[in-house]
Amino acid sequence: MTHILAVSDWRSQPIDDLYTILETVEPTPDLLLYAGDDLSRFKNADTDTDHLAELARLTKHQQSLYVRGNDDFPPSTGPQFDAEFTTDLHRTPYIYEDLVFIGQEGSTQGPGLITYTEDDVQRHLSEHRTACEDRTPILVTHTPPFGILDIGKRFGQQHIGSKAVRSFIDDIQPPATVCGHCHQFGGRAETLEYGTVINIASHDGVDDPGRYALITIDASNESIEYEFYDTRHLLGSRLTDLVQVGRNRVEQFSELGITNPDEITEERRAELEALPGASS
Repeated sequence: MTHILAVSDWRSQPIDDLYTILETVEPTPDLLLYAGDDLSRFKNADTDTDHLAELARLTKHQQSLYVRGNDDFPPSTGPQFDAEFTTDLHRTPYIYEDLVFIGQEGSTQGPGLITYTEDDVQRHLSEHRTACEDRTPILVTHTPPFGILDIGKRFGQQHIGSKAVRSFIDDIQPPATVCGHCHQFGGRAETLEYGTVINIASHDGVDDPGRYALITIDASNESIEYEFYDTRHLLGSRLTDLVQVGRNRVEQFSELGITNPDEITEERRAELEALPGASS
């Protein structure tokens, strides 16, 4: 059994929520899948932290697998993640036990920095087809397959999925296809004759909770189980919701046994003021 945490389009949600999920969910995921967009939030000029790599360290296999979305920067100008702990599936299929993960970045319709024609997508996926011959394939694609969980409000409520992606999954029949891009269909799945398409996109409003899926794959019989969740239970309970509280301070609070704002009390003033950089 392979256990996976899958997320996508983490546009406005706190990245710290992903740390919380990985630190508390059971069983611990073997891998983290990220289906694109806003990767610059995971490593940018304002911080030296490579969040994709750090999140990977919390998985059993210490690996984050990702594709870029249409709104991401291409590799030449976008963030570079630690190759020991992360894999760009668009460029390199990833083998884990009897599974092989392959990726398709960007989209075929709409604006963005990473877009492809349907012919481009068809050629790219064909190049990776040989990787699927001896193992169970799992496709991670930013854009959904055409006609499946792919209506975009931003694009006039029309189907904006990729016909080439649809043709490819109809051909290789993966038990799971993980996608994002179409936010209004995030947190939904559609079962086909041969497998399941899982859209895990999050909405991008300031207060919108993040969505995530826990997926279990049994490669021996190519079956999957999945559950959708969101981060509503974390809203208002994060230490990082407090002004000027970042991950370093959260770690200091954790050493004191403080895990949520309600535990910051007058009785603990002395030990809180003794923390490095604290002011009374």
